[in-house]
Amino acid sequence: MKSPAIVSAFLAASSLLAQDWVVVDPTPTGIVSAHFDPVHQRAVGFTSLPAAAWSFDGTSWRQHVPSGIEEALVGLSAFDVARNQSILVAGSPWSQHGVRTYASYGAGWQRVVNGGPPPSAVAAYDANTNQIITFGGRDQSTGDSVDSMFAWSGTNWVAMNPPVRPGPRHDAGMAFDSIRGRVVLFGGHLVSQTSFLGLNDTWEWNGTQWSQRSPASSPGARASRLAFDPATQQVVALGGFDITYNSFSDCWGWNGTQWLSRGALPSQQVTSSYNDANHLYVVEGSDRANVWQANGNSWVPIWVDTKMSASDSGAMAYDPFRREILMAGVDPGADTWAWNGSWQPRSISGPGVRTGSAMAALGSPNNQMVVFGGSVHPWGFLGDTWTWDGLAWTKQFTAQHPSPRVGHAMTSYGGQVLLFGGNLGATNSNETWAYDGSNWTLQSPPISPPARRNHGMATDSQRGRAVLFGGHDFSTAYADTWEWDGSTWLQRTSAVQPPGIGSALAYDSTRAVIMLVDDDRVWAWDGVDWTPDPPTMVPGLNGAIAFHATRGRLLAHQVVSTALYGPTPGAAVASLSACGSLPDLRLFGRPVPGRTPLVHLEGAPNTIALMCYGLQSGLTTWGPGCDQQITIATVVAGVVDARGELSVSFAIPTSLTFRGVDVYAQSAVLDGGPVFGASLTGSLRIRIGD
Repeated sequence: MKSPAIVSAFLAASSLLAQDWVVVDPTPTGIVSAHFDPVHQRAVGFTSLPAAAWSFDGTSWRQHVPSGIEEALVGLSAFDVARNQSILVAGSPWSQHGVRTYASYGAGWQRVVNGGPPPSAVAAYDANTNQIITFGGRDQSTGDSVDSMFAWSGTNWVAMNPPVRPGPRHDAGMAFDSIRGRVVLFGGHLVSQTSFLGLNDTWEWNGTQWSQRSPASSPGARASRLAFDPATQQVVALGGFDITYNSFSDCWGWNGTQWLSRGALPSQQVTSSYNDANHLYVVEGSDRANVWQANGNSWVPIWVDTKMSASDSGAMAYDPFRREILMAGVDPGADTWAWNGSWQPRSISGPGVRTGSAMAALGSPNNQMVVFGGSVHPWGFLGDTWTWDGLAWTKQFTAQHPSPRVGHAMTSYGGQVLLFGGNLGATNSNETWAYDGSNWTLQSPPISPPARRNHGMATDSQRGRAVLFGGHDFSTAYADTWEWDGSTWLQRTSAVQPPGIGSALAYDSTRAVIMLVDDDRVWAWDGVDWTPDPPTMVPGLNGAIAFHATRGRLLAHQVVSTALYGPTPGAAVASLSACGSLPDLRLFGRPVPGRTPLVHLEGAPNTIALMCYGLQSGLTTWGPGCDQQITIATVVAGVVDARGELSVSFAIPTSLTFRGVDVYAQSAVLDGGPVFGASLTGSLRIRIGD
């Protein structure tokens, strides 16, 4: 359905939110649990840290915003066929809330029980008893494996105590064999005060009792995922990992008597699976969410994440000439990528995959980006210089250059590229070099910082100083601040000092401060003191950083996760108040400039629905529990499909001036409900941000 006209009539509104990080990847990273929702015909997947809910419709992943999940760590999930409802258990020993159980309502999740099985238990729907059952897990206080068993009643977890059961374990595999009418359990890990074992025993539950099976051969001891393959009518063991966390990529099928090899999985990082009654699917749960369909002993890719694969060791810097952040030497399939709202490949050839290199901009008349050094596997330091003109990389051969090194830092200074330090192998360096586009020149300052590597460096263009912070030598971690004035290094002191070691620096031209990401915190240097920004933890992104001057945002990247630091994180907040048939309203996707998330209605009859939008909240009570919560500016009509769903495209203009704008949405379903023949959803406040 087309976007509402109100999107094109936004008025720019400045937000005064505190600085914060927001992960900007459009696809999930690290699916830890998944199951199939037959009511809405989609797979549901969950990520941890932060906890988020996603759905996969066979074409794309969509994030449910807000998810309604309060806990940081997601554990087990399953679909309750008897009640047409998805169930999720989340929590951790160090959470202030412990364990909580959530049930789905539409596209969102609502806490229904405080408590539940250990999140490291395994779950399966038992069609014999029409219940979700769980087994094992780890004790939340001691960490010991347990042999507890629970069943979901629809409102609570009920302890089950069969006299014969498998021994204590966690991270086992469990799935229902719909042909043989058995819940199959395999393997897991046993951890206690006296035991540290991997298990490979096989058990079956018939709805009333457990029986151990004795196949002639079995997969090796491991924690493994189990799933049912409808095509082959077998329970399948999907890879896993042993007690020392060595991964397996093999696949085994259980025919009720024997475990038989089914070849290899498409990835060692399979962490979840589901079946749609026709096929078995597996989901990669490391840094991507690739989906494959089982085809006998082979696998067919259904969805492949094409985002950049790069680490924090990649060379990254802002390219002021082309107004984008450049990352180079990081991916064997596409060497160079650029970020200007999203990552896009720029070149398949270039400096080549390397770690510990550095990049900086070389000023007029060259207008080039420069990469120097780094290392390649197994142990080779590089001393090469490469330049990027926006179209291609060129290897430069200069009369002199710094010796091969890794862990050095570079910054643009005075129209040249300034380089300091790095690891030379047996020693670290305290050399200062400058590159003018033709040659490298060793500088001879009367004072220099101590030799080091893995430090940060950036230039404060307003004060005309290059700033160096942190790093380490073989036995010393540095937390010192130095400034280069064009001829020498000057050590600076601060009333408050950030921690040292591996540091990443970038110049924030909007605030005219040097930004430091160190030890999962953000600091600002104004030339006098270091000041910590609000105590927000970096979401695992304390490696390569750069400041996008045009967008006015600090960007951090590690592996395949990218996050922005700024005052306007995009978000959606739902009011759960609804009346009549109790339809639900969510946002699928991120509300940021240039994107098109979906305003998504669920849980409604197959009839006409009105999607209402406004720029202000409001309150008009039409009856008990029936509140109009927005001031309506425009209305879009649509038809709810047979599954009770309606999605309306919400195209957001590309202009960055819309960051911080709030748009309010609420839906009325014309189903004969209590408000003039309509049922009302709760409202959805959509904040456009990064």
